[in-house]
Amino acid sequence: MEISIALLVSTVALISGFRLIYNVIFHLLREFPGPVFARATTWWRTYIDMVKKESITDILVRLHKRYGQSLDEA
Repeated sequence: MEISIALLVSTVALISGFRLIYNVIFHLLREFPGPVFARATTWWRTYIDMVKKESITDILVRLHKRYGQSLDEA
């Protein structure tokens, strides 16, 4: 039983690690600017909502102003 739990945990960790590396280094959208944490995982939205207690809409507008064209130019 202990071996199967350890195998499950290590498999999940390994798959998560490969996914993080793929998203940051090999993904086709890697050239677009933005926070690395947002590029690497979808958990950044949870972090914004739960820890920082900010609206995702406000964050996206701020990121768009910093990395993309302004909303006035669209």
